[in-house]
Amino acid sequence: MRAPTQVPLPQADDVTAPFWNGCAERRLLVQHCLTCGAFQSVPQRYCRKCRGSEFDWQESEGQGRVHTYTVVHHPAAPALRDQVPYVVVVVKLDDCGGAMLISNLVGDGAADVAVDRAIRLCWDNDAGAWLPRFELVMTGTDHESECR
Repeated sequence: MRAPTQVPLPQADDVTAPFWNGCAERRLLVQHCLTCGAFQSVPQRYCRKCRGSEFDWQESEGQGRVHTYTVVHHPAAPALRDQVPYVVVVVKLDDCGGAMLISNLVGDGAADVAVDRAIRLCWDNDAGAWLPRFELVMTGTDHESECR
């Protein structure tokens, strides 16, 4: 299974620019509240936990687990018609306070997705920008890579 590539890319704004700039450097950055220490993804103007507005960005190693997932069989937009089926996962990172983010599961093993399966970050540039995707961890393959 592969990730959708024929969709418009997100447009960075003043809140999300650090995340997208990190992606351009193939670094997965997670917003970190300087008031309460909470991590959050998707980046927001205010902390969802304490409503603080001062943040820094912590780099994740990109290891995590499948928190939940869905296999998409019906395209949500015409641009995705040739991409189905594909797997959308909510990833719970092992670091960065267990922050969760939504991405795609890619690679040969994506059809074997299950809750709590170990996954790792890989970088996909098929859409014209570096996007964080994830693949299942197979024995002896715990390093970051480009998506297969």
